Amino acid sequence: MKFITGLLFTFLISLSHYALSEVISKIEIGGISSTTRGTVLSYLPIEVGDEFNDSLSDLSIKKLYGSGLFDDIKISFVEGVLKVIVTEKPVISYFEVKGFKNDRVINEEALKRTLQDLKLTSGDILNKNTLDKFMKSLELEYKQSGHYKAKIELKVNNDSQNRVGVTVNIDEGNVARINSFKIEGGNSYKEDYLLNFFEIGEPDFFLINFFTEKDFFSQLEFDAGIQKIKSHYLSEGYLDFEIKNQVVEISENKEDINIKIEIFEGDIYSIAKIDFKGDYLNLTKQNLNTLLDVKVGDIFKRSKLIIGLENINNFFGDQGFAFATIDANTNQNSKNKDVDLIIEVNVNKRIYLNRITITGNTRTQDDVIRREINLLEGQQYSKSELDKSIKNIKRLAFFKSVDMKTIKVPGSIDKVDLLFVVDENKTGELSIGLSQSNSTGAAFTFGIRERNFLGTGNILNASLITSEAVEELTFFFQNPDFNGKKHTLGYGAFSRSTDSRYIDLSSYTLNEIGVNASYGIPISEYAKFTNGFKFADVDLACGSVYTYYESAQCTTPSSQLDITYFSSVNENSLNDSTFPSDGRKNNLKLEVGLPFADLNYYKFDASHVSYYPIKNNLVFKFNSSVGLIDSYKKSTTPFYKKYFGGGTNSIRGFDLNSLGPKYENNSVKGGEVSLLSSASLISPVPLLEDSKNMRVGAFVDAGSITENLTDFDLNDIRASTGVGFSWVTPIGPIGVSWSKPLIYKATDDTETFTFNLGATF
Repeated sequence: MKFITGLLFTFLISLSHYALSEVISKIEIGGISSTTRGTVLSYLPIEVGDEFNDSLSDLSIKKLYGSGLFDDIKISFVEGVLKVIVTEKPVISYFEVKGFKNDRVINEEALKRTLQDLKLTSGDILNKNTLDKFMKSLELEYKQSGHYKAKIELKVNNDSQNRVGVTVNIDEGNVARINSFKIEGGNSYKEDYLLNFFEIGEPDFFLINFFTEKDFFSQLEFDAGIQKIKSHYLSEGYLDFEIKNQVVEISENKEDINIKIEIFEGDIYSIAKIDFKGDYLNLTKQNLNTLLDVKVGDIFKRSKLIIGLENINNFFGDQGFAFATIDANTNQNSKNKDVDLIIEVNVNKRIYLNRITITGNTRTQDDVIRREINLLEGQQYSKSELDKSIKNIKRLAFFKSVDMKTIKVPGSIDKVDLLFVVDENKTGELSIGLSQSNSTGAAFTFGIRERNFLGTGNILNASLITSEAVEELTFFFQNPDFNGKKHTLGYGAFSRSTDSRYIDLSSYTLNEIGVNASYGIPISEYAKFTNGFKFADVDLACGSVYTYYESAQCTTPSSQLDITYFSSVNENSLNDSTFPSDGRKNNLKLEVGLPFADLNYYKFDASHVSYYPIKNNLVFKFNSSVGLIDSYKKSTTPFYKKYFGGGTNSIRGFDLNSLGPKYENNSVKGGEVSLLSSASLISPVPLLEDSKNMRVGAFVDAGSITENLTDFDLNDIRASTGVGFSWVTPIGPIGVSWSKPLIYKATDDTETFTFNLGATF
């Protein structure tokens, strides 16, 4: 009986399963217009021939909703036919954001990228949740930027083909301006000093405020200023410092803001104890203390401590310990207002270089880069030498960026591979064009300039310039690593014709044709000692002024041999070749016309340029030069080699070559001594988002051209001030300046505006 009952139960279960699970013979899909049948089927976890049941139905709905393509899904199963009816989400036909003006809140390029990332562009499926998030983020951006009266309206237009057009209209309103900004509770620092930590604040002089918009409130900049103040106090030893209260009060019209910050400085903490633990080889604690440069009794300054820890880390890094760890633990004693320092030092294993690999140099040969790396494979790791190597490679100016990665060698505890990743820059220029300059007039130029010839690191320059004042054809080649020891070999040829009438000098024509060669030897990391010779045939034809006043030179044979020896020391530690912001450049050069040639003179020039970063990309530049020329063997100094003042490369605000000693007829004579100096403040162009190829600045120029050393007179000094603009364009750098003389004489020839192609600030 039990057996018969079991068979009956099994039979009933089978009938039940057959009733609930039928085989799918056909799948019908409805409601699609922009979505293909294949797309819908790809999300279904079932196909024709499968058995259908309620669990598969639920899973199918879940999968289809998960695709993000549909607003509604219905599934039915009748007599073997699975029907899937969907309601598609609309496709975006257009998405427009209108009315934004303040690019500090919305930048068009950034907006475009954001819409692409959120898939809110034409052709994307409209996701209402994503649209809501975008609208909320937009409202938050305007609020944080001080646009409390901003109104943002969303319009969604549907058409009969299930496409939707989205328009976001923005009425920015006026940005809230800071009426007052106060910081209370500070005793160690003046309020004005603390307010400088904020980029925003009470309005400056109206003309400055117009450009800086300092009084425009921004929550992000306000929060950044709060963090800067906290960091400053903690770095200076005020470990109990806190912001007691901060109030940003908005007026009823939502256009005026009053800010009040209350701070508690607390006491300054000092260092009570310094101890070192861990593995620091055979160094004494006194050695480590010297590197740390922090002593017991000093004020506890975090910034100084960080520098000291870096000094210790760099020291061990230079001994080959690439993975040394230096950590500082502090025990703060609030009662005594002091701190105990425990420095944990673990040098780990000494590291050696396994392989050095270079990538990204599709054009530049490997050995050009390798010769700038101060370490070889198999040598001991040295952090400072590798840092110098990166600077050396950057100084080549062949690459946009240079990065180095240290990679541990699998299976080895004391070896690393170095990977130098470079991004090549354009190093060659082919230029054909017309230009206009205040100094040389209209000019046609054709030139080839290649700083990395055929990827070898060699320099090749060839140019043709023809203008009213100068016709010049030059060729120059230089190998910066002639013998594998960074010795420099250079040679070239030139032909130059000068008509002085067009460079504001009395009339003469000078034709030169010759060759030159030089050899340079490095004497330090940044400096090179160079010697060379120039051989030239000089043909001089004088006009009436020089024939009268320089008869000794003008009555000699028109063709003369000029054999010149020159020697120079050049130092260059600038951090950029176009627009430096730090570093210096010094040049000393001696040039001597040799005694067995026709021109017997000597010329000494010294120049200095230095750049100092100040703040917010503002750079201070100072440059000065001294020049001296004289003759020997009872010869006469060639008048066309003397110094002349005025113009772009001298004292701006005065006509080109108009300053210096003069003949009795008031024509410029030229001097044997030149003293020039200039100071400038330089910055990227304000209000331009991308001005990396542009600079503006203000300058003061001063100097004098004197007939000889014994005739120096303060009355010879001239000075000017002005503003300038430089732009590095595809055809070359352009320089423009507006100048006003400060120290001058009524008889001086002055100019307000100068323009030059080929000069930067």
